Amino acid sequence: MKKQRYANLKPFKKGQSGNPNGRPKKIPALETILLENMTDEKNGYAYVDLIVKKLRDKAIAGDFKAIEYLLNRIYGKPKDNFKNKIESKEEIEKSLIQIMNEDRLKR
Repeated sequence: MKKQRYANLKPFKKGQSGNPNGRPKKIPALETILLENMTDEKNGYAYVDLIVKKLRDKAIAGDFKAIEYLLNRIYGKPKDNFKNKIESKEEIEKSLIQIMNEDRLKR
């Protein structure tokens, strides 16, 4: 039964690629087309300026995704500095007891 399930999962022969045609080619003119369209103007403003202003307005209105995107673009994406790596069940129990004790002291 297992042999039938795994029959088609054999590795490629030496020198044979799994993707003989390679990565699809990028549309060469796409970047040029996008840049040209973004610099077109509407009411004296470039479209890229209008997009940035719209994003700013959404962030000011409280759209969290817009806020996050702007902050990440301006200051860079924050690194994940998770320091509390818990390895075992005992460490989890110790951490929970510590949190409960700290909570009791605050009351």
